[in-house]
Order: sequence, then structure tokens, then C-alpha cells
Amino acid sequence: LASKASEKDLVLGCAIAPDVPREITGDPSRLRQVLLNLLGNAIKFTERGHVLLTLTRRGEGDTCRLHMSIEDTGIGIAHDHLSDLFRDFSQIDSSISRRFGGTGLGLAISRKLILRMGGTIGVQSDLGKGSTFYFEVPLKGFVEPEPLVKEMAALALVCANEFERALIANQAALAYSEVAAFATYVAAQEWLRA
Repeated sequence: LASKASEKDLVLGCAIAPDVPREITGDPSRLRQVLLNLLGNAIKFTERGHVLLTLTRRGEGDTCRLHMSIEDTGIGIAHDHLSDLFRDFSQIDSSISRRFGGTGLGLAISRKLILRMGGTIGVQSDLGKGSTFYFEVPLKGFVEPEPLVKEMAALALVCANEFERALIANQAALAYSEVAAFATYVAAQEWLRA
């Protein structure tokens, strides 16, 4: 998927909350199939901007769930079409299916897989602004993650793309006691001299 995103000059990012277990018991092939479908759709329907996968943990103990969301800055979907998205052979608009391809089965299959795992799946979208597809599945047989220790003092980060800069800075803040993010090398050099 990274090569497809790169061909379109899209930022493909991933953010994982620190309390998400590193190991869980589940069905990796089903989760992979759902993720590949949702990420593939996000890349397919996004011409510019970003696609972001976010993993968070919801709840505690027996009610603990893994929440995954795929946010894009793509074409978006009109609110009156959202309820049809997860039906078999559902295509919102014939012109879109001609332009982007697809059979209308990917989301229906994803929904069935998530439901079989005891989870839920949904979407939020605004036409012309992008979409966020999300799902939650129960976490079973997981090992609590070790608390993160910030072993490194400071990081000066330089990245021209504002979205990428914020994404990297947020993840780096988990390991560094201080993260300073800049759009240019000149701004970073001025900070380092201060």
C-alpha cells in the first residue's frame, strides 16, 4: 500500500496509542483483510492529502476493545449514502465505480468479518472533505504493554509537511522528554542555538 500512496504523493501514516497491547490473541488474517480493504479504499479515493491509520484501546478488563480508524482526505461520501455502504454490491454512484473500479463487495465482506469477531464497524464522512472508517473488536488474551520510559532527552524534528510533522512529533513524544518540530532547517538551527 505504501507504493500506491507514494505514487499519488499521499502521506500514509500510522499512530498507535501507548496503551495498545503489542500482542493479542485473535484472527490476524481477518484483521489484515479488513485493514487492507479499508486502507486500499482510502488510498484509491484520495487524490491529495493523507491516509492515517490510528489504533487506540477502549475500555478495561473484560470489556477491553481495539479501536482502529482509517482517516482520509479523499472525495468523501454524502450523508444520505452512508447507510448503503456495507451492503453487498453497493456502489454509491456508477460514475465513481467507472472511475475507480471495484465490485462493491469489499466493505460488505469487511462488515461480515468484523461482526464474526464480535466487533462493530462504521463510517463518518463529509462529501468533498474525506472519510473515517472505523471498527472495534474485543481484545482477548493480550499482554499489558510495558510503561514507556522516555530514555532520550530532546529531539529537533524538521519536516515541511505539516500533517507529517505533527504525526511524527506525537509519536516521538512517547520516547523523548522534549520534541521540537519545525518546518525548515533554519528554524531548527535557530532553536538549537538558543
